[in-house]
Amino acid sequence: MKYLKTFFIAAAVLIMGCLFFACLLCSLMQDSPWCAWWPHLSAAESMEFVKSWVYWGVLASIGMMILHSFIPFPAEFTAIANGVIFGPVWGAVITWAGAMLGAFLAFLLARRLGQPFVRRVLSKR
Repeated sequence: MKYLKTFFIAAAVLIMGCLFFACLLCSLMQDSPWCAWWPHLSAAESMEFVKSWVYWGVLASIGMMILHSFIPFPAEFTAIANGVIFGPVWGAVITWAGAMLGAFLAFLLARRLGQPFVRRVLSKR
């Protein structure tokens, strides 16, 4: 029962990752009828779209970097997009903050789930 909270956190991260990859797949298959809901935006329209979110754009970018700690996808794309959208200084700050939060959460998850696993696998000697 004490691992239930950790399980729900891991499940939420997995669901967010699946949603991210579904969006990524739909952006690659723009002409597919399955992805008709995905907006067909140019690079300039995409930048304006993210800028219109104001603070939600920053939180989404930090969320992408946190997600990168759990699901392997290139963080360079997010970092470059942050630099282009928010400027080089704020883009670097946002990217760094997201990466550090992701590393911290990955450490906590590994510490919570890893210690019982190691204790079970290793002998008491």
